[in-house]
Amino acid sequence: HKFFTDRISSDDIVLDMGCCIGALAFSIATETGATVLGLDYDPQNIKFAKERHVAPNVDYIVADIYDYVPQQAFNLVVLSNVLEHLEDRPALLRLIQEKTQAQRFLIRVPRFDRHWSVPLKKELGVEWRLDTDHKTEFTPESFKEEMAQANLQIDFIDYRWDEIWADLSILASN
Repeated sequence: HKFFTDRISSDDIVLDMGCCIGALAFSIATETGATVLGLDYDPQNIKFAKERHVAPNVDYIVADIYDYVPQQAFNLVVLSNVLEHLEDRPALLRLIQEKTQAQRFLIRVPRFDRHWSVPLKKELGVEWRLDTDHKTEFTPESFKEEMAQANLQIDFIDYRWDEIWADLSILASN
């Protein structure tokens, strides 16, 4: 969680989309002092989060990432191992920007080329994904391309633990 907590301050208002059981949202809230809202589509995940990851500056709601209408503005959105499960990611990221008014995104996704066997398996037509629910896994190039299509500028990117970790901001209008 350190990648996220190191980049968030106490005055941030954070939306953790796809928060699962709330572990990261809780870490962000307790370690940074930021106000955090964790969102997940699974009621059981949110029930667990509300029981186990409690702090005065974190809350959790059941909502679909595509349909969620915020009741407040956020300045930062976290998507940790979420984008790879979704379709039409650039359009969704632009919609999230519009709905939340967030100026920054912290994103973590799996790398397609994490091991030499993955591209080979895909070429051979056998299952190659980490999770069969993944719609994609990213190469550095495909990640950069999708972020540009989403009107996001990469301010920091790191490749570690077979994943891509990025701190992004909204591209300024011309």
